[in-house]
Amino acid sequence: MRHPDLDPTTQAVLLSAVAILAGVILIRVTVLFRRQYSRVPHRYPGSWTNDQAKVFERFRMAIGVALILTWATLQMAAPRMPESWPFGLQETILTVGLLLLSNAWLLLLIPSNWKNTILDKVGFATKIGVLACWWTTLLGAVLLTIALAAMRAAAFTLPLGVYA
Repeated sequence: MRHPDLDPTTQAVLLSAVAILAGVILIRVTVLFRRQYSRVPHRYPGSWTNDQAKVFERFRMAIGVALILTWATLQMAAPRMPESWPFGLQETILTVGLLLLSNAWLLLLIPSNWKNTILDKVGFATKIGVLACWWTTLLGAVLLTIALAAMRAAAFTLPLGVYA
């Protein structure tokens, strides 16, 4: 299935968004490795126990696994998505969305000082609940959009009726 060709402005905006977000992610990965190499510790709010910090670390890793699976799903579904020239509009928009989510995940991974932030004012269960709801909603929305884009392109019509 083909969509109309993309106008030059749309092409420039989409390609610029992908390039900028990819650059931001590379910078975040560099900061992450630099802080890990220099052994900068995470400074969690003082109200958190060691068990709560470990739950948060597992939660971050679960988000990473979910992101990897979402990227893999996009790569598998991309050939079935509608194409336009010079690249697929839906695939590129979904890539931008996943790059934004990957950037947000990297912000959770980078060792930071979490003390004296708004996180200190709210209970641990509330924080994890809000984060889990936010990530579940966004990752679910991206996965649903991938599925709808791939299914819409894969939909076909059966030639029923009388043809001369």
